[in-house]
Amino acid sequence: MLSLGVGIVVAAIGVDAGWLVAMHEFPGRRRFEWALLLPLAIPAYITGYVYSELLEYSGIVQSTMRALFG
Repeated sequence: MLSLGVGIVVAAIGVDAGWLVAMHEFPGRRRFEWALLLPLAIPAYITGYVYSELLEYSGIVQSTMRALFG
């Protein structure tokens, strides 16, 4: 059920974003068009390593939040 639900939501978001880029002219459309290709260009394991590095306790996100909020 989870896989089916995720597949449906991801397909809907992908189709909507692709249609938006293909059918409309708006500021930043070219960058958005290239940004839609990034998940195909970056392997999933590299993305996982980047997320874990950024979000771990000593990562930049947590360090910044601790510095800002005490």
